[in-house]
Amino acid sequence: MFSLLHVFIAVISFRSNVVSYEFQQKALDECGIKKGCIFHPDGCKPPKCLLAFTYNFTGEVIEYEISSFLKENLSNRYIAIGFSDDQEMGNDSVIYCQASRNMDPEIGLGYTTTKAFKKIEDVITVKKMLQNLETEIINGTMTCRFLQKIWDENPELHMKSLYIPHYIFLVNGLIDEQSIKHMMHMTLNTTGSLLIAVSFICVFIAENGKWTGKNFPKGIHAILGMTASIGAFLQPIMGIYRCTPKHKLRILFNCAHAILGYGSFICAAASIWCATYPPFSYKLGVNEDYGIVPRSLIITFWVITVITAITLETLSILKNQLKLYSTNAKYNYLQVESSTCNSHWIYSHCPDFCFWFGIYYSSIRF
Repeated sequence: MFSLLHVFIAVISFRSNVVSYEFQQKALDECGIKKGCIFHPDGCKPPKCLLAFTYNFTGEVIEYEISSFLKENLSNRYIAIGFSDDQEMGNDSVIYCQASRNMDPEIGLGYTTTKAFKKIEDVITVKKMLQNLETEIINGTMTCRFLQKIWDENPELHMKSLYIPHYIFLVNGLIDEQSIKHMMHMTLNTTGSLLIAVSFICVFIAENGKWTGKNFPKGIHAILGMTASIGAFLQPIMGIYRCTPKHKLRILFNCAHAILGYGSFICAAASIWCATYPPFSYKLGVNEDYGIVPRSLIITFWVITVITAITLETLSILKNQLKLYSTNAKYNYLQVESSTCNSHWIYSHCPDFCFWFGIYYSSIRF
């Protein structure tokens, strides 16, 4: 007799399309008889499920099969399984199935740290633990089927023994999408700070290191510029020492980061305005030296800034409207009955179209 008592599973879904009907129907017929099955969303029936996951114990190995529909961007996608002794993925082992650009889907092994994911590059080690049976993308559906050896504890690879109770996490999505955005954000921010430092040096050289901004508008221009520069220098430093996304103080960092960024931008804009826009610019002699060029540059800058902001905001709104699946679910903790489980618990919280489902894995027997 097959019984599944407890499993904890986290599922992150970024697109709302269906997994292939054939796979889900076959798995559904064998659920609770030959294998354990989990479909996302919970309680769904083929062909309306977004993700399908099945597992079957055979001797010293487990056969897994995961299937997820990929509406777009078939390259650079992944599905992963995490194994943990608590409800967080830190210093825990991971099995992943990925489809990279110009490459067939492949199976791999890795582990998480507190802030990053590390691949195990040793092919021999991976082959000792995993045997790839099938990895393919057909009609937008990514399917991975493989055997996993029921391993003992291996501290070097952050592997905990699968003979003891543990939590399982499932996740799918884009590879490195957020990392690229974050890298660009940090690079541009740091580059801007370096350019500001160079401009400071140029000003000090031009004025022989003497303060000449006692009178308006020179004083206001200098103070606003100094304030903006200090804020720009602090931003990359704050980014380096930021807390993790799930930390309870992260909201304070987000607020401080945003306030400092917007405040610095406003001070910088006001400082430049004092130097380029009449009547202030007349007192600084900018117009006599450079004519209408400074004013034209600042007007062009503001026009580009406004157009960019409107365009990005419009694209963001359209992107949200195109999402085919959303939820109004709030925090909840439910106990429900299942035909394949004696009992299981579902804990769901759905920010940003992410869905968390939990079933704590205790024992499986035939």
